[in-house]
Amino acid sequence: MASHDSASEEDLEIARILDERHSKNTTKSTKTALKAFVKAAGNVAELQDKEVLDKSLAKFYANAEKKDGSKYKANAMLTLRQGLRRHYLDKFGFDIVNDKSFSYSTKVFKAAVKDLLRKGLGSVKHHVPITRADMSKLYSGDTIVFYTDTPNGLLNKVWFKIMYYLCRRGQENLRAMTTETFDISTDSSGKRYIHHKKDELDKNHRDTSTGAVTQGRMYELPGNPACPVTSF
Repeated sequence: MASHDSASEEDLEIARILDERHSKNTTKSTKTALKAFVKAAGNVAELQDKEVLDKSLAKFYANAEKKDGSKYKANAMLTLRQGLRRHYLDKFGFDIVNDKSFSYSTKVFKAAVKDLLRKGLGSVKHHVPITRADMSKLYSGDTIVFYTDTPNGLLNKVWFKIMYYLCRRGQENLRAMTTETFDISTDSSGKRYIHHKKDELDKNHRDTSTGAVTQGRMYELPGNPACPVTSF
């Protein structure tokens, strides 16, 4: 019993550290995005006129450049936009991504990203892949990180699996995800899998007339205690 209590306390500490780190990174990302926008568009941090803000955002998306005068990569533009969204959502309740009042800047943003992709500026520098040995350690019992008998251990496991299989842009959209973000389906062979209800790439990089979802699937592992679908 004592070992379980100890595991729970350590899980809580791990969760606290992860939350604190993410919070700091989010704050930094928001400040960076706002600084870039203000430098390009002037006194816009406190701008509450949606029509003027929409036009200012459109101009920024179309002409955004780094300090050295080079163009941002597509993924960097996505990060800037999310940072600006957080600022205006927290400050004034404006959702510059989903609010129809910002439809013009949204169209310009999508066009700008498509242009960057055509120019070969959509590449992402990936982290070193997790090795099989490292993955085995996470499930070996030698670590409490994925100890699913505790709430935090279960949360860590599900969170990791979602990022590993379904989040192609890292932690960018995690805070906006809910249980409604995902769905459980069955393929033609009868195996269940978890997937996004809407493709991340379709939502931000391009418009599709079919609404097709093209991203990954997280398949079940029947009889395996590490089954990601069961944990979800």
